[in-house]
Amino acid sequence: MIYLCLGYFLPEKVKVLPKKKVDDLIQQCQPLLKSLFKTGHVVAEDSIDLKYQNFPSFREEEGLVKEYWMGRAFLIEADTMENAIRLASLHPATEVRERKPLNYHLEIRPVHHFLTKE
Repeated sequence: MIYLCLGYFLPEKVKVLPKKKVDDLIQQCQPLLKSLFKTGHVVAEDSIDLKYQNFPSFREEEGLVKEYWMGRAFLIEADTMENAIRLASLHPATEVRERKPLNYHLEIRPVHHFLTKE
């Protein structure tokens, strides 16, 4: 089965980071992404350019509604939801130490119909 994984973060937390810090975070992500890709279960993956952010998600936290932005979307193939969770947990959103202040999190959804161009 194919699973859609969406990574979200709080934009106001990222916007205040110095460029050096953002660059450092990106560098930390690269080896983790390579490990995820090496599993052979990633069907497709793309990061979303911040200047095109118009895919918000809203969550209530501590009585306030917060707007999250989608930063990455990827598809993985797994035989069970448990394996999909295990594979998705290799993503930097769960592994990079500095993710917590950014409130980065992943969402996993099964895709029941997936078509490819032939």
